[in-house]
Amino acid sequence: MRLLDEAIAAHGGRERFAALERLRLRLTVGGLAWPVRGMRAPFELDATVELHRPAVAFAGLPEVDLAARPRFGLRWSAYEQAWFCAMALWNYTTLPWLLERCEVEELPGRRVRARFPAGVPTHSPVQTFHLDDAGRIARHDYTATAFGRWAAAQHRSTDFQTFGGLVLATRRRVTPRGLPLPVLVSIAVHDGEVC
Repeated sequence: MRLLDEAIAAHGGRERFAALERLRLRLTVGGLAWPVRGMRAPFELDATVELHRPAVAFAGLPEVDLAARPRFGLRWSAYEQAWFCAMALWNYTTLPWLLERCEVEELPGRRVRARFPAGVPTHSPVQTFHLDDAGRIARHDYTATAFGRWAAAQHRSTDFQTFGGLVLATRRRVTPRGLPLPVLVSIAVHDGEVC
C-alpha cells in the first residue's frame, strides 16, 4: 500500500522501528475529558512504552494489562484512567507501524482507513488517518468508545520531532469531529528517548 509505506518512511522507517524496544516519554495531559470522568487535569506522566507489544508503564499510576479492557463507567477509577492512557499512548507512539497489523484501504485525500483486529487495544475498530504532504499522520479520526459510542473525535498531531530515529508528534489535540473546540484531550511531550 503506497500511502502506508509513505507514512512508515516519514515516521522513521521499518528498520529503525524494528531495531528499538522501548520509548521513554515525559508528557503533560489535559483537556475536558478528564474532569468529566472525575479526574484532575492537567496531569504529568512519565511513561515507558514497549514498541512491539501492547504495554506501557507509568510512574505514579497503577500497572495495567492492556489485554483486559475495563468497563469504563461514568466516573473512572485510577485503573481506568491508567488503562486508557496506556492504550492511547501505545497507539500514538506505534503508529503508523501498528497499521501493518490492520486491514487498510486508501481513501481519496491522502487518507487511510484501518480496521483493527480483535485483541488490539485501541479506541475503536475502524479509524481513519490523514497524511500531510510529508507523509506524517497529521489527523486521526476515531470514536473513543471508552467515553461512549457517541464520542466521535478528530485528533490533530503537530510539532513533529525525532527521538532516536522515530518521528513523533509532540503536540496532540483531540476535539469533537468537525469542531475546533472544545479540546477534549491535549498531550504535550516534553522529553523522550528510545532504548
